[in-house]
Amino acid sequence: MLEIKCQGANLTRFFTIWASQSPWAEVLQEGHCVGRTRPHQGGDKNPRWDDPPFVLDPSRGQQLVFRVLIPSSSVMGHKDVLCGEGTLAVPELMRQQQQFVLP
Repeated sequence: MLEIKCQGANLTRFFTIWASQSPWAEVLQEGHCVGRTRPHQGGDKNPRWDDPPFVLDPSRGQQLVFRVLIPSSSVMGHKDVLCGEGTLAVPELMRQQQQFVLP
């Protein structure tokens, strides 16, 4: 088993017309959501999360996608808005013995 903890993101812009945005992170393994943080209320371009780690089974897929989103209520007429994402191969993550940061 593998524990994943999303700690924060550095977004380059606002994705809403409102004065604030409350992003959350989610982790997908082979297209299936395996964990999601709570939204960081007012996290704007530098959201931080202190949620418990997600537990993954590395045998269930070799590709992880980390996504940061804001709720659809922030952008009229849209679904939840994808602010950014990064991918990582599970074997690469397993080789790391310390905190891993996606570029």
